[in-house]
Amino acid sequence: MAVIRLKIKKEAIMQVVCAIVIALIPILFSYKQIFSISPTYILLILLLPYVALKLISKKRFVFKHQGILFLYLFYMLIDHGITLGEVVVLFLFLIYAFATHNRIFNAEILWKVIVTISCIATIGVLIQAFFYYGLGKQILMCPTGVMEPDVWEQYGVDSSYRAGGHEMFRPAAFFLEPSIYAQYVVLAIMYLRLSETRTKKDLILAIFLSIGIIASTSGIGIATIVAVWLLSYGKVLFNSKNFLKGFVGVLFFIVVLLIAFNVSEIFRESALRIVGLGEHSDYNAIAGRTGGVVFMWNSLSGSELWLGTGEYISKWYTWGFLGTFFRIIYEYGLIGVSLFTLLFLSPAFFLKSWQRWMAFYIIVLSLVSGISIQSTVFYYILIYCDLREIV
Repeated sequence: MAVIRLKIKKEAIMQVVCAIVIALIPILFSYKQIFSISPTYILLILLLPYVALKLISKKRFVFKHQGILFLYLFYMLIDHGITLGEVVVLFLFLIYAFATHNRIFNAEILWKVIVTISCIATIGVLIQAFFYYGLGKQILMCPTGVMEPDVWEQYGVDSSYRAGGHEMFRPAAFFLEPSIYAQYVVLAIMYLRLSETRTKKDLILAIFLSIGIIASTSGIGIATIVAVWLLSYGKVLFNSKNFLKGFVGVLFFIVVLLIAFNVSEIFRESALRIVGLGEHSDYNAIAGRTGGVVFMWNSLSGSELWLGTGEYISKWYTWGFLGTFFRIIYEYGLIGVSLFTLLFLSPAFFLKSWQRWMAFYIIVLSLVSGISIQSTVFYYILIYCDLREIV
């Protein structure tokens, strides 16, 4: 019995370690490389023996729904040639995706870790907001000293604390900038509001995290949480047994939004910035995140349009900001972006669980934001880590 308990304890510890490593993927990508290797990949490589042993112990494997991923990674390998480092990265993607489909990772533990990190970050954002609006002091929590300079400089960490160069403070805790913080925390809110098992504690946590996103002034974040909250009440609304509850929920949420818009200058300015109508800034978030598309598109011709140029755009703002969707067009062409879209469009349509909404979210996010290959692995794992439908 003691031996069994010891094995169970070791397994639980390893699952927590796996959850922490996976949850940190979209955070560690910006940290300084060790021997020219990203900390993200170092941790994933260190976990490989455990993942391999768990896979070997399986009596049968699940291959369902992995064809598009294989095609996408294979196309990236053969399209324009590839370096040894890129081969390793794509191999890690394939292994961790395969492990996810075969339920190697504990989804409940993983989501608890993500919610915990989101809460810690939100506490940081609220502390920054309190010090700025209450005491007139700015606190920088982003540890740029241990980050790759070319990463945090292109994201403009210093300038991210201003809205369009004006005097609107934009806290992001230990994330590079407000939108990256919001993109991470939104996932936790989705889990808390859209997953099948929801409690009053989940509701409180979701409200707390939503306040943090509003305080960060991220336009993408605010637009997304509005959609998530309306969707959560909309699901109840279309349930005939809980129609009244859903209707009251939607109505209450709309009233809260209107009050917040009229009372809170931070919320009003953040919302108006999305369409360039801010009172303190003429910055247009939509135009700012799509402005480079025309210049990029006009630079492509002939086979480049279908196969891409093979050139990695090292700066997000080469022609103006380019979301991942358009960066893939430039590097891998329309064929590459079609496979990327199918990678997430497929689960968005065939899944019946709440993760389908996360898949839709990632597709939309790719149009207006940068999603690294590390974050793509992260999102893929989250979509498939707890699905009975894949068996």
